[in-house]
Amino acid sequence: MKPILLKIKGLNSFIEEQLIDFSLLTENGLFGIFGPTGSGKSTVLDAITLALYGRVPRSGGKPSGIVNSQSDKVQVIYEFAVGEGQNRQRYSVQRIFKRTGLDGARAELATIHDISNPDDPRPLYEGSREVNAGIIEIIGLSADDFTRSVVLPQGSFSEFLQLSGSDRRNMLERIFGMEKYGDRITLMIRSYKGKKHNERTHLEGLLSSFQDVSSEAYTSLNEECRKFKNQKEVLAESWQELEKEYQKYSAVWAWQQEIQRYQDIETELNQEKESWATREILLHQAEQAAVLKPLIDKAQAQQEELQEKKQNLALIEKEEESLSCCLQMTRQRWEEAARKKESQLPQLLAQKSNLELAGKIIGQIKELEDERDLLREEYKKITTALHQGEATLKNTQEKTEQIRLILGGQKERIAALKLSPEYREQVNEGSELEKECTVLRQSQLELEAKMASLETDLQKNETRLALIGEQRVIQEKLCQERLRKRKILIDLCPGHNEDLLAKQNSLNEMENELKSLLQWSQSLEKVENERHESQNQMLSLEKQLIHRKKILADSIEQRDGLIASLDKQRNHHMAAALARDLKNGEACLVCGSLHHPAVASDLSNGSTEALTEELDAAVQKTHEQEKTMHDLDMQYRYLVKEIERQNCELEKLSEQVAGRDIVSWQEKCVILKWELEDLKKGIAHWEAETRDNESGLANEQELLGNLKNQEASQTVALQKDRQSWQNLQGEWEAIKERLQESQSKYDTFRDLLGLNQIEGRLREIRENDLEMEALEQENKKLEDTLKESESQKSSFQEEVQGLKIKKNQYETIGSEKTIVIEQKSLEIKALCQDQEPVEGLKVVQAEMDQLQDHYAQVTDTYEQEKQQHEELSRLCSNLIIGNQTLGKILHDQEEELAGQLVARKFNNQQEVLSSFMTENEMKEERQAVREYREQVKLNAANLERVSTLLQGEWIEEASWRLIQLQREQIQEDLKEASNSLLLLEARQADMEKRVEELTVLQMQKREIDQQFGLLEELENLFKGKKFIDFIARTRLNYMAREASKTLRDISRGRYALELNPDGEFIMRDDFNGGARRPTHTLSGGETFLTSLALALALSSHIQLGKASLEFFFLDEGFGTLDAEVLDIVIGALEKLHSDKLSVGIISHVEELKYRIPRKLIVNPALPGVSGTTVSIEEN
Repeated sequence: MKPILLKIKGLNSFIEEQLIDFSLLTENGLFGIFGPTGSGKSTVLDAITLALYGRVPRSGGKPSGIVNSQSDKVQVIYEFAVGEGQNRQRYSVQRIFKRTGLDGARAELATIHDISNPDDPRPLYEGSREVNAGIIEIIGLSADDFTRSVVLPQGSFSEFLQLSGSDRRNMLERIFGMEKYGDRITLMIRSYKGKKHNERTHLEGLLSSFQDVSSEAYTSLNEECRKFKNQKEVLAESWQELEKEYQKYSAVWAWQQEIQRYQDIETELNQEKESWATREILLHQAEQAAVLKPLIDKAQAQQEELQEKKQNLALIEKEEESLSCCLQMTRQRWEEAARKKESQLPQLLAQKSNLELAGKIIGQIKELEDERDLLREEYKKITTALHQGEATLKNTQEKTEQIRLILGGQKERIAALKLSPEYREQVNEGSELEKECTVLRQSQLELEAKMASLETDLQKNETRLALIGEQRVIQEKLCQERLRKRKILIDLCPGHNEDLLAKQNSLNEMENELKSLLQWSQSLEKVENERHESQNQMLSLEKQLIHRKKILADSIEQRDGLIASLDKQRNHHMAAALARDLKNGEACLVCGSLHHPAVASDLSNGSTEALTEELDAAVQKTHEQEKTMHDLDMQYRYLVKEIERQNCELEKLSEQVAGRDIVSWQEKCVILKWELEDLKKGIAHWEAETRDNESGLANEQELLGNLKNQEASQTVALQKDRQSWQNLQGEWEAIKERLQESQSKYDTFRDLLGLNQIEGRLREIRENDLEMEALEQENKKLEDTLKESESQKSSFQEEVQGLKIKKNQYETIGSEKTIVIEQKSLEIKALCQDQEPVEGLKVVQAEMDQLQDHYAQVTDTYEQEKQQHEELSRLCSNLIIGNQTLGKILHDQEEELAGQLVARKFNNQQEVLSSFMTENEMKEERQAVREYREQVKLNAANLERVSTLLQGEWIEEASWRLIQLQREQIQEDLKEASNSLLLLEARQADMEKRVEELTVLQMQKREIDQQFGLLEELENLFKGKKFIDFIARTRLNYMAREASKTLRDISRGRYALELNPDGEFIMRDDFNGGARRPTHTLSGGETFLTSLALALALSSHIQLGKASLEFFFLDEGFGTLDAEVLDIVIGALEKLHSDKLSVGIISHVEELKYRIPRKLIVNPALPGVSGTTVSIEEN
């Protein structure tokens, strides 16, 4: 860890915020912090430890007495870096403590942020506990380890040197990162040992459930299984015989029931025959009525239309007569309104023009009066403002004089309140002592209250521990009960999933075998049918071959005869050709004769061509017959091979099916399914009970473990509380001594100042200081107010003079506007003649509007009535013509309807309407008649079909019931025997399996016992952190050698550091014959040199988390060294620092200040002025 930045505010003598840039301060490696005694040098170290761990070593490890008396809170911000290279991280930790009571402090804020990326700080921890744990995780040191090895404050130089035993071992374990060799590896061994112990306990529980496994029990089960198998085979044979009889008569019984049902249906249908004949007649009449119904509806509709038009014609004629009278009266009113409009309208227009002119003049008068009123208002405002300005001017003069008097009195009061600095300092010191006494008394009371509360908690914890022990005993009994139930469930296990899987596999194999058997039977039947068909085809082919052979022989004989005839004719034709040019006396080419009494004649009359065609046809026919014979022969040979193949296949299928009864296999499958379902239900029920018990056992064991943990933690807490009470007792004694010492000093100061309560006097001085500050601020404000009043006085005088001039101007303008208003009023009187213009204009306009509206209304009424009269006249004419046409059409339709009634055998229209049905009703009726006829046919066919199936077979109901009862009884017996056999076989298989499991479990038990013994030996080896002690001793030997080298250098070869056989540090004095002394006998200077050498050696090996130490602080201790030794120490420190390690010295020794190149100067606080301030200086 390397410091980067530190901000302090409100801590001890630091009042204002002070910033320390360690990145600048540690650039040269070695740096110093210097200042007078009591200036606040050590407070810098306190601020670092307070920021990291929330505590100050010099305050007893508690944040009490750390808040400055003039501050309400303490704020520290510390930035540092950890890690190397790319893994280097930068962090910022901030803490705020708020004052509580007189000297207490309470943590108000604690946070850690990762600021490796300054633009995106990432919060890591928040809250005091979380931040404390986070700091230990990041740095790798507790607060005490940090103080002992990194920051050695005043009074703590020899603490690490004096550590021994477990304290030093625990510290070395943390700072050297040896946790993995101590508690962690011990916990790992114990954890693994606990797992093996649980496994061994589990195996012992499992082995206890195998007590009933033996060879005698296994032999007995085999004998019992054999007996049940024989019994089952006898029952199966009886069931097969009865099942054949049942299958035969079940079909007969079903056909008997079916034929009885069809006979009942036939009786019902015969009873409904007459009603269905009547419905067919009505359906025929409805079909005839459906043709006539539209004609009747049309005639009725036209008759109603004609009657309605006659009624409308009468009404319209009556309305036309009434409208003619109204039209005559309306015309008279229209003529009268037109005469009135022409006579009165011109007079009203002239009167309206005069009134409008008068209205405009009134508007001008109104504008003039408004302007005059505005002038009056402005005149009143100016007059009022003038009076107010004169009064304000007078008040300003009086206020100025009053401010001068107040300033004089306050300056006298400030002079009276001033005190000398020496007196102020004495009062402050006395007040600090008084506060310290009050805080110590309060701390004493608080400790007494804590001790009393702790005693009460001790009693409660002891009671709680006893109660937890009782609950643990009860919980152990519950766990034992659950284990006993687990053993019972294991004994009653009906089987396992493996048994279920084996049973399911057996069922699957049997079903597959049955399926194959069915397929083979079907294939056997199919192949036999195919062979029979093939044999029939072969017989048919043999007949066809015999017939085709005969036809082929005839075709060949015909072809050969045609060939002979054709050859004979061709020879004759050739002789004729040779004799065609033969002459007497020439030798014949055939016979050589010179005489030719009978020359061959030419026969080319078409017979040769006919014979050739006939021969070609015969040859073609012969080829076709040969091809047909070849095809038939190939088919015959294929059928022979196919029949041979079918015979082979039949032999194979017969071998596969031979000796196997399908019904028996089906019965076995059904029984095996029942057995499988029963086994599933039994296993599911057993598993549910086992899961519930295991879940309950886990819960009980978890509760037992929690109770044991609570008992252990309660015991530890009780021990801690007892230790805390003893610590509080020691603190109370120390506070008592400090209180007596502080009270003595306080009494001395009180006598010196002559005061009973110094704090009261200090509050009075602070109140006077506040009053002085307030008076000075008020004086400044009064002087500013005085200047402002003088300026306002001049401004008010100028404003009053301007208001007087403006007032005279407004009086002149008002008189002129009054004269113009009087002239305009005379003009209005001449135009209106004592009539108000606006009201008169409204009256005239109303008379004109009324006259015009009346004329327009009468005109509109007259035009409307005239138009209505014309429309009614046209409508009457049209109705008269339409009625005549409609009457003629109606007469023709009635004649046509009468003819249709006679043709379709209806007497009148009412008979047609009564026979009428809708289209849907007729459709439904036709469907019903059709369904009745089809039902009659279907029932007759079913009766004939069932009678054919029965073939004379019959069974009585009593005989059928007896067969059913016998079958059910044998089936039940067979199922019971199968279930019993299944259970016995399951027990037999389970026992065999459990014997194998027992062998495996015994082997596992021996292996785990061996591992458990090895773990116990390993645990004993690491018990008591023996391994840590060995590593720590090795590290300490190396550190002691390095520290001894440094000590010899700074002590000029006199002193060396060693380890005794108990691992404790001892000092060897080589100037005194190598005498060895314990470290607690060293003087102050010797202790400082030894601690410094040891701390420097420790700093080169300490590990903070994953990174090495990068800074080191020494607080005081240099005052005990002489000049020569001091020079050696500084030289050693200058050699020690490097790029990665910075060393800081905190001292008030002036000689050191000039040896350090860069230093932080701490300036003490100035009472009443400022707190401690800091600055960085260089030589």
